[in-house]
Amino acid sequence: MKLSLPVRQLMSRLKNAKEHEERTVENGYRGPSYLCEAIEATERVVKLLSTKDPERRGRLVALSNLLWQRSRCSSGILDDLNQAITRMEDALTLHPQISMLKGPDLERLSALYEDRFERENIRPDQEKAIALLEQAVHVTHSKWRIQAAIVCLWLRLRETRATVVLEVPFDDISSAPISHADVPLGRFRFIDTAAFAERSALRVIEFEHLPKDRYVALSYVWRGVPVSPEAIAETKTMSIDGATDADPISIEVLRKACLAALKERCPLLWLDGVCIIQASAEDRAWQIRRMYDLYAACKTCLVVPGGLAALVSLTTETPWLHRAWTLQEALAPPRSATLFAWDHGPHHVISAHFPVFITYLEDGAAMADTKSLTDMSILGRVRFSHIEKQHDRDAATPITLRLLGSAEHDQAPLMALAGAREFKRKDEGFANAVWRAALLRCASHPVDMIFSIMGLLRVTLDPSKYPSEDVVPALIDLMQVLLNRGDKAEWLGVAPGMAVGNEISMLPVLPKVMENGRAGVLIDSVMKDAAITMGESGDTWWKLKGAPTGAMDAEGVLTFEALAVAVRLMEGEAGEGKSFKDVKDRTWAIDHKAGTPPFAVFVGKKERYSNAALGMMIDPWDSLVMLVDEKEKARLRVLGQSLADKAASLTIGKGVMDKAASFKPKFAAGRGHDLLAKGTGMLRSTGLLDKTGLLGSSDLMHTIGYACVKPEVHQAPEWPIRALRVK
Repeated sequence: MKLSLPVRQLMSRLKNAKEHEERTVENGYRGPSYLCEAIEATERVVKLLSTKDPERRGRLVALSNLLWQRSRCSSGILDDLNQAITRMEDALTLHPQISMLKGPDLERLSALYEDRFERENIRPDQEKAIALLEQAVHVTHSKWRIQAAIVCLWLRLRETRATVVLEVPFDDISSAPISHADVPLGRFRFIDTAAFAERSALRVIEFEHLPKDRYVALSYVWRGVPVSPEAIAETKTMSIDGATDADPISIEVLRKACLAALKERCPLLWLDGVCIIQASAEDRAWQIRRMYDLYAACKTCLVVPGGLAALVSLTTETPWLHRAWTLQEALAPPRSATLFAWDHGPHHVISAHFPVFITYLEDGAAMADTKSLTDMSILGRVRFSHIEKQHDRDAATPITLRLLGSAEHDQAPLMALAGAREFKRKDEGFANAVWRAALLRCASHPVDMIFSIMGLLRVTLDPSKYPSEDVVPALIDLMQVLLNRGDKAEWLGVAPGMAVGNEISMLPVLPKVMENGRAGVLIDSVMKDAAITMGESGDTWWKLKGAPTGAMDAEGVLTFEALAVAVRLMEGEAGEGKSFKDVKDRTWAIDHKAGTPPFAVFVGKKERYSNAALGMMIDPWDSLVMLVDEKEKARLRVLGQSLADKAASLTIGKGVMDKAASFKPKFAAGRGHDLLAKGTGMLRSTGLLDKTGLLGSSDLMHTIGYACVKPEVHQAPEWPIRALRVK
């Protein structure tokens, strides 16, 4: 029956439905009212559109998606999910000659059947999901992705239709180190979680491409919390050929990790010790180059902070926060959960300013959201209770949360991690946060500091080209790649209060592994805890905005332009607007007439993070100034940094913010003399370069300190732009 509705009214309802849908998406499907509004509006339009109207199919797909989202909000209610399936099937049958060519619609309908299988465990639903994907393979360009999904769906039915490269009966796992003899190199490998959880076998399956969203990736430390000899004697363990530096893996801990993966509806688990051929340098290098992608493509990252020798409780302090690789493992995955020892049964919640629900696995094990736990760790004291009594403080048990970091002495790395989570990968400030967090972490092989963050910074280096015990070559290459593609030098000033480094003074002292597994920094021949040292050195809850760009040569010399003024170290005060103090309480006098180092260099503005859980405050000292002095002819070294207040920064250089924001660097990408190829003309015109392209009037500098510039500085004359070379 044809509806006699004016076209204008119909289009108005259609627009209304689309607006409701968009509003729902913008709110992350979190508000049920938004979902109900969008569903109601879309249903009205669907009823008004004829079966021949091309818009009807799109509205049916949208309605199916909205119903599916609401079904996830209403746990245990299948009516919305069943309707979502019906609506999607209606959409596919409207124009079969067109719709059946739409691979994404087939995949979506498959996902709906898969979801119903996970809730109801009805095998025909899973078989239907597989059949739909088998149709989609023929009408999509990414066949490998769908084929991997099909393999995973069969695994959920306990059927292995994939390449098995390693299988050891469960009872034989402890008899000898696990060996990967004759296993092909350069492949993605995963543990079959059901086979291990059900004590059948250690089965390793191979994929040529990552099965996105179909696996859980493990994050842990190779040397975890020490286990008593008595506990070791009672624990059945497995070891890996080539992984000589790692603790033995408790078979029971790994089984619980597999249970957690199954709880996440993932048939696969990635564990580096098992899934990387540890005895092969070639396979390790291949895997390291793809490590970011591996964690980014997982459905969930499962953190086991105490290591794989034994699960530890929420109150146990672990080295997880201080290890280099765990930074990427905390930032790359779309979701993360933490596995810990738990003896209080199901239906519990941890509370601070907000509740975190505990997912009970079995006696002795539970898991909870990692991000929430790390945010709570900044506070330290929390409480847990049965979910029915979560609002009754008298029924709650207070504890001190230490599993992912201690509030007593891990504030700096906890805040650095929280800060890095504020951004997306390409946001200004993300790299600054990553550098700061990385400098609070350590690795047994120093070069792993670079390999563990290169993926976060969208860089791929070849691990086989660098010595494992020397971080500097890989560090310089990473910085070069970032600058060559036009990125800002966001590593400047990541820790103004820390001692400057010896290798590259633009960075603080690089961390090393201490005996307790934490990161340490060598200052005045004394090894100090990096987290405590940075925590004592001042506030780091900010990003650097407007950092300079430039170029770096093979020796690590950064060439860039910035507002800079000559300064002199002095005793006492030089008068209003003529001096400032650095973080070491040294007084520096500004000398506008001098043209030789040391210099105070403006490198950017501090901008506070805005994490709602941690609050925000106004910082008047928001301009970062780096102090540099002559190291050798034509080079500079960083002496330290200074923080100018907002009033001062507005007049330095006729308005630092305006000038810094509009300044465009004129250095080209490349190495050696090629670094200045495009900038040569500009610099020669100002008389800074000779005919060879080398700087004539600017020396090589090194960092000597940082400072908080007094408000009187704003009365000083303009700071000129200088070309600087700093290492």
